[in-house]
Amino acid sequence: MPGRRGLMGHPAMATRVSELERGVPVEDLLGYEGLGEDQKEYLSLYLIHRDAAKVAEVMGMKVGVVDGWMEDEVFSGIVGAVQAQPKVLALRMMEEILPWSARRLYELALQTGNKSVQLQAIKHLHQVMGLAPQESGIPQGAFLNVQINTFSKNGTD
Repeated sequence: MPGRRGLMGHPAMATRVSELERGVPVEDLLGYEGLGEDQKEYLSLYLIHRDAAKVAEVMGMKVGVVDGWMEDEVFSGIVGAVQAQPKVLALRMMEEILPWSARRLYELALQTGNKSVQLQAIKHLHQVMGLAPQESGIPQGAFLNVQINTFSKNGTD
């Protein structure tokens, strides 16, 4: 479309946008497992601050350390992939803590100190496993007041 600015101005750009919307598969973060905890923390904080110097300051380290990391092809490739698709990093981070969160849910369900917490953990477990009934949108314990009127020709029933 002549004179139109923006990503969708040219058909080829529309194709590129749809490719970006699909996202990068989590497997494309090759080498993520080999990163140190500081590097993983840097990636997550960089998506918040979008400034290497600010992230280094927040982490209490010198920018030179980050510059050294960026010289590594694997790390700089991961940074590029994460900048293009932040959701990829979020999914990978959730994958890492899934076993821990499952274990914690298990512990909460088995604890005996607080029955309310225990019941909530069990309820959550049932929802996650698809064992709980689907939410109907009607609050539990609410009465539904339904009145049905029939229509007849003479007006009497």
